[in-house]
Amino acid sequence: MSTLMVSFLLVLFQFLIFSVQAQSGEWETPPPPPPTEFIFKGFRENNNSEIQTEGAAAIKPDGLLRLTDGNLSVTGTAFYRKPVRLLDHSSNLNHSKVCSFSTSFVFTLVPSSSSNGGGFGFTFTLSPTPNRPGAGSGQFFGLLNETNDGNPTNHVFAVEFDTIRTVLMQQQAITSV
Repeated sequence: MSTLMVSFLLVLFQFLIFSVQAQSGEWETPPPPPPTEFIFKGFRENNNSEIQTEGAAAIKPDGLLRLTDGNLSVTGTAFYRKPVRLLDHSSNLNHSKVCSFSTSFVFTLVPSSSSNGGGFGFTFTLSPTPNRPGAGSGQFFGLLNETNDGNPTNHVFAVEFDTIRTVLMQQQAITSV
């Protein structure tokens, strides 16, 4: 056999092996990463390193997380420090699918002792970054501001919890989620 013929047969053989392995699923996609799970039963020193606070937010010595300090027009945020993967690339390399998630938490809204009637509430937020430069207080919840509110490139998901009517947001006079 000529050298050219042997080279051609080797290339053909390698191609066939690759085709068989690809069809058998041996080289398809990596296994999905393990799910992200965490539980905080209060915010004591052992998990302070997993929570990033910004603005007026603070973890109190008794293990409670306080998002604001009672002053007007302040924001406070607390984010889980580690990224949580919400796109699953494991089923198809060309397409991603959004992963499902569930959460539960317990909170207390302390009635305002001031004459202003309290604040705008708080949000459970999914955000690509915990630091939101230029974010406004009030109806912007420390996430957005007047110029970027409604911008589709924000990539922020938030569920609002509050107990007062917000005229600016045209809400009904009820406690809302």
